[in-house]
Amino acid sequence: MDEDPGAGRADGGDARRFSFADLAASSNRAANFLPSLGVRKGDPVFVMLPRIAEWYDVVLGCIKLGAVPTAGRHPATARDIAYRLEKAGAAVAITDPEGTGKVDEAATHLGMDLTRICVDGSAGSATVTGALAPGWASWTGGLEAASEAPPDAEPTHSDDPVLVYFTSGTVAYATIGYPRGCTMPLTWANARRAVAPVDAP
Repeated sequence: MDEDPGAGRADGGDARRFSFADLAASSNRAANFLPSLGVRKGDPVFVMLPRIAEWYDVVLGCIKLGAVPTAGRHPATARDIAYRLEKAGAAVAITDPEGTGKVDEAATHLGMDLTRICVDGSAGSATVTGALAPGWASWTGGLEAASEAPPDAEPTHSDDPVLVYFTSGTVAYATIGYPRGCTMPLTWANARRAVAPVDAP
């Protein structure tokens, strides 16, 4: 985020800019869309995305709803994904078209019934990437239909978890960072208050 207050990101050489008001609106859309797929407060949400702006919509939308995002490195192997899904107890997986097959493979191996959402609008481009894999909901379509109003979410408590972290797992299986540094009441409070619908002067 720049001080003007816009945020920039490159997509195939084309810059896209986002204000704090844009981010507030899009993360509200995310928080209003997720419940339509059965996502609720406390649900662990596995997130595996490249460095795209939608990552912020996903994570902030989860936090506003009270769901608990756990980020996975992109790209990861199906084996790595299965480990994270199992240890986090994920109920939802959100990834891009590149990751859908690996998540499907991991979930099948574990016998997990996941809610699956594909961020299909900007994985390496600014356009929708095409047909969705079977069993996957469209993030782009869901956000377009969702309200920008603040979500009617359940109240949160100071000891509610806000994020689940893993180490990189470059040497062996990743170690879940829960509960160490995972229950963060200040982070939760700031996430709910700092993303305001009005830009700074």
